[in-house]
Amino acid sequence: MDAVVYRLRSQGRRLDTEAVRANGRVGHLRFVNRFRRAGWSAIMLATLSDSNYQYVIPCLDGARLVKIDGGLLLTGWEVHPRGSSYKSQAADRYQQTWWCVSRGQEKQR
Repeated sequence: MDAVVYRLRSQGRRLDTEAVRANGRVGHLRFVNRFRRAGWSAIMLATLSDSNYQYVIPCLDGARLVKIDGGLLLTGWEVHPRGSSYKSQAADRYQQTWWCVSRGQEKQR
């Protein structure tokens, strides 16, 4: 789905309304299973990517759909890796919430 995604937090802290409105990013929104094992709940991943399949904003790990009301409210954890080495798995994780609206609807809000 082509969407505009507004991040409602920065490093886990809530942003004010002005900052949220200023940070809308456009891309292709996907909500997919990241991990599934028999008898376990699925762990979901939300991504926003451009036409070259590059992430526009950091992925939302452990994503959950919280609300549908003129858009989608997703919550989860934003993961920021600490370096580019594939051997190092160190990362900072911050609580994050996304407000997602279909592209074209953002001007109606």
